[in-house]
Amino acid sequence: SELTPPAMVVQRRDARPFWRLGSSGSSGTILEVVAPHGVVLGRPSGSSLPFYSGGATVADSAPQPIGQVELPVNITDRDCTWALEPPPQEQVLECKVDTASVRALRIDVAQEL
Repeated sequence: SELTPPAMVVQRRDARPFWRLGSSGSSGTILEVVAPHGVVLGRPSGSSLPFYSGGATVADSAPQPIGQVELPVNITDRDCTWALEPPPQEQVLECKVDTASVRALRIDVAQEL
């Protein structure tokens, strides 16, 4: 039997980084910040994380961010690590979140007639 390669994810040219909640088993709840191809994430500072164009490098004296991701909680650089196996064409920053900061919300969906 032939192995089917995984589907390739195609992103819009103007795709922006975003955050999502995840879980890391023993580490508990994590906040994942996903950056599409061509975007470089900076260092988190409180509840924001700057991002840069793919042409910016650490060697640049002072690269200017092209935007920032607003995060739902405060995080620090020491709380974060890069995902070991990010999806192709993305980079994923995983940040530990205090479990007390995460609440389950009930969402009621209204029935349409």
